[in-house]
Amino acid sequence: MQNSSKEFLSGIVEKCWKGEEIASEEIETFKKTIEDHEAKKTWVELLNKKRSCGAFQIAETNFNKVGELMNIVLSCIEEQEDLRLARQCIIYSQTFHNKDQEYLQGLVETHPLWQHVSVWEELVMLSIAQELEAYMQYSFSPEFDTPQDLSCKIRSIVVSQLMNYAHIMESFCLPKDKVSEMLKKIADDFRVTEEVESLFQE
Repeated sequence: MQNSSKEFLSGIVEKCWKGEEIASEEIETFKKTIEDHEAKKTWVELLNKKRSCGAFQIAETNFNKVGELMNIVLSCIEEQEDLRLARQCIIYSQTFHNKDQEYLQGLVETHPLWQHVSVWEELVMLSIAQELEAYMQYSFSPEFDTPQDLSCKIRSIVVSQLMNYAHIMESFCLPKDKVSEMLKKIADDFRVTEEVESLFQE
């Protein structure tokens, strides 16, 4: 991605947080720029910098505008099936807010992307895989941990992620019956159905 695109996206983020006007022409440029995968990664990285430095509050005048920009990004993600970035968008939508503590999620939770059960299933599996990878890299010791220890940890990770995503999916307006069906499928695959049975009880 060209430096000019990075500078453009950085400028848009700064305008959003400072409350400066974003012209309609800039929105159109954003739509074209964000189609590029590297541009979406840059957008996510810029938001992560705001999150890392504790700049959680978006200027009131641009709060809805950020929601509009995020929905544009989500539409590109939906078309290109870039679910790692979708996961980041969930995090940021539950991080950034306006002065009235209204979170960005309220402006993006009805996007069509979130109605695809397959998307959520892949997000859950991605999260399980990442947590397991982190455990194997930083905590697991072949010398001291038994196969039973590993099995127990895998079950713990799966249960934790299922419980976490059960609440997230409902908050993103996915019907409860679809949430329950998907969670039960993954729970059955990992043989943790009893541990999370309450999650798919009507």
